[in-house]
Amino acid sequence: TNCTVKDVLIFGASHVGGLAGSTSGQVNECSAQGDVVALLHQVGVLAGRNLGTLQRCSARGIACGLGWIDGSERITSRHTGGLVGYNSAVISDCYAICATSGESFVGGLVGQNYHGSITDSYCSGLVSGTAHTGGLCGINEEGDITTCFWDRETAQRFWSAGGTDRTTSEMQQATTFLEAGWDFVDETTNGTEDIWMIAEGFDYPRLAWESTQ
Repeated sequence: TNCTVKDVLIFGASHVGGLAGSTSGQVNECSAQGDVVALLHQVGVLAGRNLGTLQRCSARGIACGLGWIDGSERITSRHTGGLVGYNSAVISDCYAICATSGESFVGGLVGQNYHGSITDSYCSGLVSGTAHTGGLCGINEEGDITTCFWDRETAQRFWSAGGTDRTTSEMQQATTFLEAGWDFVDETTNGTEDIWMIAEGFDYPRLAWESTQ
């Protein structure tokens, strides 16, 4: 809880993340900023793999899955996401502003969502991959992705395995998210927890707790 890492450069083979390689418990109000690179599988700026609960977390930077040549065999990198490479549990009220690149199962927020739940989250940034590549999520297998958004202009992707695409201008307007039921500061219709805040027309939504950092 309340952990922040900045300006990191992390390099590994699999399960590679700026804050954690793999999570199976609760991660609340944490952020990671930096460049994270994996040769093989499951890489994200915040965490490589999530098997627990990520709530009100953010990631900024670069997530990259490179792939690997083992003798004469080419091993394709899989599961690259701006926030998390592979999710099979819960992600809520999170965002990633990242450049994300990989080979297979690549997404601006999550590379692969497997039986997981992703709600009230968004991403922005260039997304590039060769197979199963989406603006928000590369592949969603029997999971739930609800009230989530990605910036199709920065992603340069018009397809995702979940979520709704919006322009940069729309992503910087509170109404885009309020209409989806997101809880913002200075409104009570969607709740009183004051999870999100926004400088309309200038920036994307930010988590209210980040204003104290």
